[in-house]
Amino acid sequence: MKSRTALMTNLACLALGSLLLWQCKPHTGSSVESLDDAATGSTAINTANLCGADKMSQAKLPDYITALSTSKAIVNTTNNTAARDAVLTTLAVVPKGLLQLFFVVGNGQIVIGGGSEACASTPFTTTERAIFGANTKVPSCWIGPTSSLPLRLVLDADTKLIRFSLLRLLAYVQAEYFIPRLQSPGLPAPLATPEWKTYATSFAASRDRLATSFLADMKAAGNTKVVEMAQHFATDPVRFGNMVYANAVDSYYCSAATHRTFQSSFANTWRVYTDPADAQSPLAYLGPAAN
Repeated sequence: MKSRTALMTNLACLALGSLLLWQCKPHTGSSVESLDDAATGSTAINTANLCGADKMSQAKLPDYITALSTSKAIVNTTNNTAARDAVLTTLAVVPKGLLQLFFVVGNGQIVIGGGSEACASTPFTTTERAIFGANTKVPSCWIGPTSSLPLRLVLDADTKLIRFSLLRLLAYVQAEYFIPRLQSPGLPAPLATPEWKTYATSFAASRDRLATSFLADMKAAGNTKVVEMAQHFATDPVRFGNMVYANAVDSYYCSAATHRTFQSSFANTWRVYTDPADAQSPLAYLGPAAN
């Protein structure tokens, strides 16, 4: 089977036009945190889990990221240079598979500023509020396309927030926006291929394995949140699985520190994510960490 990156590259030009016509009702998806934070039910910004710290020098940014700084793909409504730089340096650690999915296939746009307002209606279930807090606020989210606006990630112009949540939001877009559409009836012809169907099916299977493994890791560690997390999984396995997937992606690629914590503290989840015997593992699709 073709790699995930190659598949998206080959189909992007065809898929783009059909995907934009095949629009959905506006929808917002929330972000939470990396695996170690998720396991504690914390939604506070963890300064130890900020992405792109080793890319803060603009000279270290790859050309394809630097090019985004002057493109329409990033809209800086606040003219906050530090916030823009935080976006660029965080994008430098995002696997190319996610970048292509969002910017090329989805024609997505990152909007800096106004996240708290735009994301105020982001829904939390009763089970999620029991885990993360009844008054949880969402200062960043993704919003589906409308007839006049593209698929967007909207974030407050806060450098720590951006570096803490942008990578994870891109993984949420993959899980919550693209995968359901690939599984829906009436898929546009460019996307109605065996490769895309296999990808969506394998993603769902990997998501379930990651969720189960994450709960096993929490139980093994004696985590007191495991009962609430297991209830969340039982109540809505897809939503819970998407949370685990997005935070696993964040943990693997965000920084050397989150990568180490993922491997050492979530051994079962790590094995599923990186399984060398599984050609359809998340790592096989997204590829290695960016250099």
